[in-house]
Amino acid sequence: MEGMSLKYFLLALLLSSCSTASKTFDKREYRKSKTLATYTGMANEFQDEYLVLKENGYFKFYQKIWLIVSIKQGESVGRYSQKSDTLYLNWLDTDPKQIKYYLSKKCVIDSTKRSLWFIDDLTNERLWGLGLTLKK
Repeated sequence: MEGMSLKYFLLALLLSSCSTASKTFDKREYRKSKTLATYTGMANEFQDEYLVLKENGYFKFYQKIWLIVSIKQGESVGRYSQKSDTLYLNWLDTDPKQIKYYLSKKCVIDSTKRSLWFIDDLTNERLWGLGLTLKK
């Protein structure tokens, strides 16, 4: 009986050590991470939105409202993982649909057109596209 408990304990320990998808959000590491790519798009004539991919699997999404001056509004952060041309976004403590209806947890990068598309989790349809901003 004691041998079985030890086997289950070791199995649980092994499984918990293998979970890489649930990396924690480290503010210090996030701040030090360099920007890898910035994608931007117009939500409407007064609002631009940005998705910034950073080193170490971090991202941030924010909006700018253009009136007389630009006002940065509503920054959301999280972690991402990438398989081939698909990004899987793990939004920190928020549902992306609560920010904008066309945001999701999955994006596809089209490197030939230098764009990124948010993809619906259920239907796999394109919801909204952003273009890659080139560094100056």
